Amino acid sequence: MEKERNDKWDNIKTVLWFIVMIEVLILLLAIINGTGCGYKNSFVAFGVIGLIIGAGLLLLVAAMILVTLILKAIENNFSSRQDKQKRPMTK
Repeated sequence: MEKERNDKWDNIKTVLWFIVMIEVLILLLAIINGTGCGYKNSFVAFGVIGLIIGAGLLLLVAAMILVTLILKAIENNFSSRQDKQKRPMTK
């Protein structure tokens, strides 16, 4: 069970690093492009693009975490019901 939790956390960490790398690349593009057509326009345009991509990916990570928590709750509920059925009834 602990290994499964670590595997899921590794997946989430991978997605978060993916988000960071995309945002850094967008910043580098803004800096490179800013030398030719002005930094203000370049940073505004690439900032909006970065916001859209970053927010979308963060929502994806939040959805992954939410689905994982829901599946864990269902699994725990199902296993606790099975445990109750296996125990003998005592008065």
